[in-house]
Amino acid sequence: MKEGNQTFSTWFQHVRKHIRFKPDHAAIERELSAHYEDHCQDLRRLGYEELLAQKRAVLAMGDPVQVGKALDAAHKPWLGWLWVISKVLCIAAVFVAVMYSLTAGPLSGPITEIFQKNDSRTWDGDYTRVREIFFTYEDAIAEPWFHSAIQIATGKGTQSIERAGYTITVPYAEVWERTIGDGRTERFYIMVLTAKDRYFWDDRPKYLTDHLTLQDACGRIFDKNYYHYTLDEEGKAVWPSDGYLRAYSVERNAFSSTWFMGSNVIVQSGDLGESAELQYPYGTPWTLPICWEEVPHVSLEALA
Repeated sequence: MKEGNQTFSTWFQHVRKHIRFKPDHAAIERELSAHYEDHCQDLRRLGYEELLAQKRAVLAMGDPVQVGKALDAAHKPWLGWLWVISKVLCIAAVFVAVMYSLTAGPLSGPITEIFQKNDSRTWDGDYTRVREIFFTYEDAIAEPWFHSAIQIATGKGTQSIERAGYTITVPYAEVWERTIGDGRTERFYIMVLTAKDRYFWDDRPKYLTDHLTLQDACGRIFDKNYYHYTLDEEGKAVWPSDGYLRAYSVERNAFSSTWFMGSNVIVQSGDLGESAELQYPYGTPWTLPICWEEVPHVSLEALA
């Protein structure tokens, strides 16, 4: 493959061949991917087309052989295994201390707060509260207009995505609709997104929700860059997508992160389709289908 046509994924495959300590591959990929994505973002802001920005960003990462050898020198296998063993011993010591505190120690109960950071709205793991928390953020749940909204479908991701040590899923989703003043239909897509991490000492994915897009059955695209509009030749605003995709962090602990995500759009009633897709474009791109199942139409008040 010619160097100028390389994607980040193929570039990193050449890098990892020269790093002998395999347990560090996932962390190294996340770090390099973050640099790559930041560079792409800077180039896009300068007016580069997406494909050209990606090519230039990969070239700027340097020769993969030299980068791989340099990283191998910094991640020596014997030093890496020594570090892993020391972590395991420390974890075992902490686990024993935590179990003692939970069962008999003076910190029994409150000690769990050290390992868990929840949203102030007291997320309790009940997926059906997704609409309550989402519309609370939107300051809409107390408004009279929302009482006319009805739930038309529920759903969930049809698979899980494995990337860089994370398992990414959509365990639950809902679709709501309401009729607005001029007779048009407004639809709300609301989802729970989780990212579980097998390496509890790692931080959560930094750019996951920033770069996600949602595409519904009619091809409408929702992303977090909706407000980053451009102007056409007549000076009118041109938005890059059909709607804004919101993401609110509601739980983070040592092994997982949970977000509530959602978007609203004016639609033709009845064009829900069978599925929608969450898409992530960088590193090794992935798509996560969300399958809908229509439910008897019911209001929020009836579900409360």
